Amino acid sequence: MFHKSYTCHLSSYLDKRSPEEHLLLEVIIFIGSCAGEPGCSDFLIQNNISELLFEHANSPDLDPTLRLQVFYAFYRLGVHTNSRTYMIEKTQIPMLIRNFINTDNAELHEVAGAVWNVLGVYN
Repeated sequence: MFHKSYTCHLSSYLDKRSPEEHLLLEVIIFIGSCAGEPGCSDFLIQNNISELLFEHANSPDLDPTLRLQVFYAFYRLGVHTNSRTYMIEKTQIPMLIRNFINTDNAELHEVAGAVWNVLGVYN
């Protein structure tokens, strides 16, 4: 899903950020990695992590790189039936994703489209 250029972008992003922003990015990436496992995905949903990610992603001041990683975590959560059902029925995540499908940022557009497709499988 991600291209080699994205890795270079991430490296240059980290060079320009504070330690706090770097830590936040690492935590979001870790959550996205954990979300790939069904048991972890359920745990993340049960502990309201999707809502915390939503709050960050919905912030108008959030850096696009951080938003991209949040969307990727949503994608990983959406692959699992229980998490996908929860995200669709109990959160505003689909609305947020829909708002970013037509963004000018190509990477955000790509990942938002992938999340939308995963959530669309449910319908």
